[in-house]
Amino acid sequence: MSGFDITCSWRRLFIATAVLLVVGVSAGNANAESLGDLLPGVVKNDDVVKAAQAEFAAKKQEEKVVFGQWYPTLAVTANYGHEKQKPETADDTTLVTRDVNLSVTQLIWDFGNVNSQVREKRMEAAEVAARLKDARQTIMRDVILAYINVLRFDQTIQIAERAIEIIVEQGRLEESRLKIGAGTSTDVLKAKSKLASQEDLRVSLLKQLRTAKNAYRETTKSKPPAVKNMVRPRLPLDLMPGSVEEAIKLAMRDNPLLLSGRITSFINRQKVSTARAAGFFPKVEGVVEDKYKEDFGGAIGKERELLTKLQMSYSFNLGGTAINTLRQNKETAKQWLSTYTEARNRTEELVRNAWDKLRTSQERVKILTDGLAIHSKSLELVRKDRKKGKSTVLEVLDAIAQLTVAEGSLAFEEAEVLGAAYELLYAMGRLNLAVVGGVPLK
Repeated sequence: MSGFDITCSWRRLFIATAVLLVVGVSAGNANAESLGDLLPGVVKNDDVVKAAQAEFAAKKQEEKVVFGQWYPTLAVTANYGHEKQKPETADDTTLVTRDVNLSVTQLIWDFGNVNSQVREKRMEAAEVAARLKDARQTIMRDVILAYINVLRFDQTIQIAERAIEIIVEQGRLEESRLKIGAGTSTDVLKAKSKLASQEDLRVSLLKQLRTAKNAYRETTKSKPPAVKNMVRPRLPLDLMPGSVEEAIKLAMRDNPLLLSGRITSFINRQKVSTARAAGFFPKVEGVVEDKYKEDFGGAIGKERELLTKLQMSYSFNLGGTAINTLRQNKETAKQWLSTYTEARNRTEELVRNAWDKLRTSQERVKILTDGLAIHSKSLELVRKDRKKGKSTVLEVLDAIAQLTVAEGSLAFEEAEVLGAAYELLYAMGRLNLAVVGGVPLK
């Protein structure tokens, strides 16, 4: 393939580049697949989310099981058999015995044991709900970042390919100058050398695009859509807090992992109350028994016995295991308090890093936008000078390279701004489907 057999107006190419940088990827395609279209299905089918949903359902059932201790318990025992009595002072008897025992036991009070267990289970369900929310936010964050990366590297490849076309056109011009004796073969070789470097860059970017698509495939468990059908995500600056301190405050309140940690601390303190009530206090129960007997115990005929009683039971392991259990739960509560403190510190660091990344990238976008205009104007002028013989081909090629770098850097930083904004929403616990235009999950 000849290095210079492609012709294209560099001015038209630059205008197309500028339009792409301003408006991003077009959303007018009827086959467009935006994040709002993609995320609901990915979140719904994510294995971690499914596991958390199943665990939450299990915890709700556990709560019902524990609360069921307040309901009366019915016990039924029935016997049928042959009984032979051989008393020394009376005749032997052989009877077909039958008896039925009905017993209803109702817990009256256990000094808070069951109530404490119920509170435990309710808090455990709430803790799982917090982890479920985190699982949804985590998969959303991962998908959003993977989606942005695919768009990022595709855009930089387009920029590199446009630069190749401009260099090809410049090489064609240098060949034309050589034919009429106004140029040199060295100028043609310089253009070809720059073309080879730019094509090497394009191949390197293609490798990164493939890596980004592989990450997308692993995250979404589906094949990436055609890039032309992807829609540039909106930049949710309207959801950003006014300061990093406000962002940290929101994260401390809304981050689901911190909420999970707080609830776990409450659970461990509740377990102390449960251990105390179960290990050191009796339980009081009301019992109603109804016994029906026929030809039982050597007595011929029917007999019925009705018993109503209030009973108190208490068991204490003489090895002092109740004390050990209480101490164990107290130490576990202390452990989780320290763990929660560490989680708060990590979350604050996450928020600060995302905030700094967002602000820095926004500043760079402004600088790079101004720089892009300068580089584009510089290329225009140096190409005009080249036609007049006032500049060298190396100056033209350097201007093309600088414009390409400026375009690529701007595209990269625009993607960084997008990613940092969504990472900040994730750290604050405010990343949801409504943010990217999806349908909220129930």
